[in-house]
Amino acid sequence: MWRFTRSQVVACLVAGACTALVQADRRGVAPFTLEAQQRGLLFTMMNFPQQTGFYGFGCGFADLDSDGDSDVVIVGGAAWIVGIFENQNGTFVNRSATSGLPPLGALSGLASADYDGDGDMDLFLSRVLEAPVLLRNNGNFTFSDVTELAGIDVYSARIGKGACWGDYNGDGWVDLYVCNYLHISGGEHASENYLYRNNGDGTFTDVATEVGVNSDSPSFEAVWTDFDRDGDLDLYLSNDRGTTPGFPGNELFRNDGGVFTEIGAKSGTNVKLNSMGLACGDFNADGFVDFYVTNTSGPQLAPEHAFPLLLSQGATQTFQSEELKWGVAHPSVYWAWGAFFFDWNNDRHLDLYVINQEGPNSLFHNSGAPPAVDIALEAAIGGPTPVARSKFCAAYADIDNDGDLDILLNPLAGPVDLYINHEGSKRGAVRLRVIGDGPNTGAIGANADLTADGVTQFQEIYAGGQSYLGQNEQILHFGVGSAKQATSAIVRWPSRGPTRTLSNIPVHQQWIVWPPAVLGDADHDGDFDFADRLAIVAAFGPVAPGQERLDLDGTFVIDSADMLLFKGKFEAAGLRWADLTNDGLVNGADLAMLLGGWGSSGALIDLDGSGRVGGGDLALLLGDWG
Repeated sequence: MWRFTRSQVVACLVAGACTALVQADRRGVAPFTLEAQQRGLLFTMMNFPQQTGFYGFGCGFADLDSDGDSDVVIVGGAAWIVGIFENQNGTFVNRSATSGLPPLGALSGLASADYDGDGDMDLFLSRVLEAPVLLRNNGNFTFSDVTELAGIDVYSARIGKGACWGDYNGDGWVDLYVCNYLHISGGEHASENYLYRNNGDGTFTDVATEVGVNSDSPSFEAVWTDFDRDGDLDLYLSNDRGTTPGFPGNELFRNDGGVFTEIGAKSGTNVKLNSMGLACGDFNADGFVDFYVTNTSGPQLAPEHAFPLLLSQGATQTFQSEELKWGVAHPSVYWAWGAFFFDWNNDRHLDLYVINQEGPNSLFHNSGAPPAVDIALEAAIGGPTPVARSKFCAAYADIDNDGDLDILLNPLAGPVDLYINHEGSKRGAVRLRVIGDGPNTGAIGANADLTADGVTQFQEIYAGGQSYLGQNEQILHFGVGSAKQATSAIVRWPSRGPTRTLSNIPVHQQWIVWPPAVLGDADHDGDFDFADRLAIVAAFGPVAPGQERLDLDGTFVIDSADMLLFKGKFEAAGLRWADLTNDGLVNGADLAMLLGGWGSSGALIDLDGSGRVGGGDLALLLGDWG
C-alpha cells in the first residue's frame, strides 16, 4: 500500500500545510505542498549567465543507483555545481561534492540512459558554446567524463539544448540525439543536430546526415516516440523561428527501417512558431501519442500566439490542431518553455503542466472531455512569480512512493522547488518499472497498453525529450481512479523486442516487469536450476513485490501454471523434472517422496501441474526412471 512518510507529516505540521489541505479539499482539490527543504533537496540556482535567448537549465530524475526510486540531477547551480541527490525513501542526500564532477560552466540540458549496458544510468549534459559532457556512471553516485573517449564532438562547440536517448536502429543499444540551436554570433550558421549511433563498444558515430535527421533548424527539444505504433522509434523536433523565412517549423521524422523520412507538412505537425518546450503523450486516450509545444506569446505576436495541441488521428499518420477546443491555446503575456503530460490526480486522464517564464505556471486539468481547465491556483502549483525567478524547466516523479507524481522545478536565482502531490493518492495507480532485455537495461522506448475498468491507456518510456532540457521519471505510471485492479497490460520492449501480457494487476503498487528471458531465475544467477524451482514452490500464492520474476504467466498469482512454464526452462538446461531429490537420478528416493505426498497438492511433487499428486505424476516419474 502507499504510505505517508514522516517528512510528509512534518511538512503538514510545519507552515500550516494541514490547514491548506483542509481548505483545498472543500474546493475538491488537495494542494501540492513545498517540501524541498524538509526533504533535504537544498540546491541554489544561479541567475542569467548565458547569452540572451538561451536561458534556462535542465533538471530531472534518474535512478542512478538502480534501487527503483528516482534520484535527482540539476544543472545550473550557483558556481556551476552539478546537483546530484540520492533518493532515500522520499528524502534526499546530497552527493554532489563526492560525485567526481567538477564545476561545469555553460550547462544546458540533461538526459539519462544506460549507454554501455552495465546496468546503471549514465548522464549526458549539453552546454552552450562549450563541449557537451558524457558521464559514465561508476556506481556509488560517482561519474567519469568519457566524452572524448566515446567519440562525442568536443571541438566544434555548439549551442547545445535538449537531448534524448533511444534505440533508433533496433540493435539493442541506445543512441543519442542532440539539439543544437542556431549560432547567430557573427552570422555563423552552425546548428546542425547530431545523431550519435551507439557502436556497442563505448563509442559513438554521428550518423545524422547518413540517416536523414541532420536538421539545421534552431532546435530546442526533440523526442523519440513510436508515433505510428509500428515498433520503431520516430523523432519529433521542436524548432524555434518557424515564422522566419527559410526555416521549416517543427519536423517529424518517420523511421523507415533505420533511415528517416521527414513528414512534418504531410502529417500536420510542422507548426511554424517560436516552438520551445515539448510534451508527448496520449492526451485524448485514443492509443496514439499527441504533441503539445510551447511558444512565445503576447499580442505583438498574434496570431502566432497559440500553443498547438496536436492530436493524432491514428493510423492516418496525421495530426489535428485542437488547442482551442481543449482550452490550452494559452494566449497570455507569458512566454512558456517546458511542458509535459502527466496524470496528476490519477483519474486515468493525462493532464498538462506548462512552465511559464514569468507569472504563474499552468496546470490544465483534463476530465476526459474538452475543455481542460487551468487549476494551478487551486492546486498551489504555479511556482514563484517574481521576474528575478524566471522558470524554464520542471520534471515529475513519484519521489515518496505514495502512488502519485510530484514535481521538481528549478527557477533561477534561488532554491529549487519540490512540490509534493496530495491529490493523486486519493485514487489508485499502477506503476510498471520495465527492466530492459539486453544492453538497454532501462528499457528506454518500451511502451504499454493498460486496461482498468474498461478504459485503456497507452504510455512510453522516454529518456530526455520531454518538457525543456530535462527528464521525467522512467516508470510507466497509470492512474486508474477507483479501480481495484488493472484487468490487463500489454508491455512491449523496444527494438521490436519481446512482449508480455499481464493480468489482474493489483493497484497501489509499483511492479517490476521482467523480460521473458529471465522469468524463473529467482536468484538472478543466469540459469534455471533446482534452487529456482524451490523458490517458486515457496512463493506459491499472490505475488508480492520482489517476486515478479517467479510469476511466469503474469497473472500475479504464483501457481502450478507458472511451474509448468518453468519446467520447459528447467529441462532445456539439461535437468530432469522428476529428479525430486536433485541428485541427478530418478530412482527410489524420488518415488518415496512422490508416494509420501500422494493425494496432496504439494507443488514440488506435482509433476504434471494438475494441482494434486496422483497417477499422472507417477507416470511421469516412472517414464524418466534411471
